[in-house]
Amino acid sequence: SACLVGSEMCIRDRHRIIAELTTHEQVKGTNNYRVATLYNQAMDSVTRNGLGGAPIKAELTRLGELRDKADVLRLAAELDQTYGEGTLFSSYVGADEKNSTMNILALGQTSLGLHTRDYYVEQSEEMKKIRSGYEAYLVRVLTLAGYSPSDAQRIAHNTLKLETELAQFSYSNTELRDTERNYNMLRIQDFAQQHTGFESRQLRMAQPLV
Repeated sequence: SACLVGSEMCIRDRHRIIAELTTHEQVKGTNNYRVATLYNQAMDSVTRNGLGGAPIKAELTRLGELRDKADVLRLAAELDQTYGEGTLFSSYVGADEKNSTMNILALGQTSLGLHTRDYYVEQSEEMKKIRSGYEAYLVRVLTLAGYSPSDAQRIAHNTLKLETELAQFSYSNTELRDTERNYNMLRIQDFAQQHTGFESRQLRMAQPLV
């Protein structure tokens, strides 16, 4: 395969394949159709700009309707199930690292908006500038999504505040590479007893195995 030769040839090869898919009509429902549709939508900046925040209006409305911890947990579980990305933490079923014959439910640390904790906890001028730019970016995105300037400022500020609090007890990239430290086997009932403020049973009900 050309992709094995080098990244430049790999990119060229993929571009050629996509060009072929998008210049010919594809059968709806096939993978070729999905790839062509996704590519065409990504390239159609005029339509995207015209739609603005309309495609995610329902999701934004639901976020605004969250009232308590149970609502947050339920939504987090549904988003994880729908998009495969953790909200407050990641969850997946995979092989036990110390017993490959058994699959287990695993919980892990998910990424923050700025990715790693260092961007939130380090107090250098460079990091402060990055955090300020991040907050300004959130304000712009929220404004484009239809929020008023005051609401956009409030939400952006609270988002950065919450992510900073999460970063305080997040592991660094170095700590995340310590597989022994990150291996903490627990039965679900023991996990529930040790984390009484966390409704793990509700999470499992909202996130069925498929």
